[in-house]
Amino acid sequence: MALFRPQEDIALIEAFRKGNTKPLDTFYLRHREAFLKWIAREYGLSGDAAKDVYQDAFMVLHGNLEANKLDENGASLKVYLFGIGKNITLKRLEKRAREGAAGAEAQQEWESGDAADLNERQLLAVHLYAQLTEPCKSIIRLYYYEGLSMREIARQMGYKSEDVAKNQKARCLKTAREMLLTMTKR
Repeated sequence: MALFRPQEDIALIEAFRKGNTKPLDTFYLRHREAFLKWIAREYGLSGDAAKDVYQDAFMVLHGNLEANKLDENGASLKVYLFGIGKNITLKRLEKRAREGAAGAEAQQEWESGDAADLNERQLLAVHLYAQLTEPCKSIIRLYYYEGLSMREIARQMGYKSEDVAKNQKARCLKTAREMLLTMTKR
């Protein structure tokens, strides 16, 4: 069964091929809010995570337009964009679940003294995490293990704004990198 893109989408593709990106800019803005609401509702993403997925999905769409991979056959560009977003989200959630499970398991084994089953990288990560001080430990745990948005972390940690939490996280990661460099130079 062949699908046919709406005429508006075909016109957008043709305009893009001729170097006119204005219809694509309009498309981006027109579908952004619906996408953000949909992805948050369907997959429970925070506002920042949903925005990241939309941006990444749109970049894939843009790349496929540049590579001339889209023609008049296929689903509407909106359906195509939402499908890309769904795939990106599922991959990220799967990765987060794997990392969270591995990290929690590694932390448990470390705390119980049964670290024999951990690989070298996991041991290093657990050791590095154990060396962090507050508030870095909490920020790293809330962001990477619990998957909270920076806005939620700011609220939980009592920071003035999301930007303060982002800056603190950046400082914590810089400290962790410096600790890692020191540990690996020994």
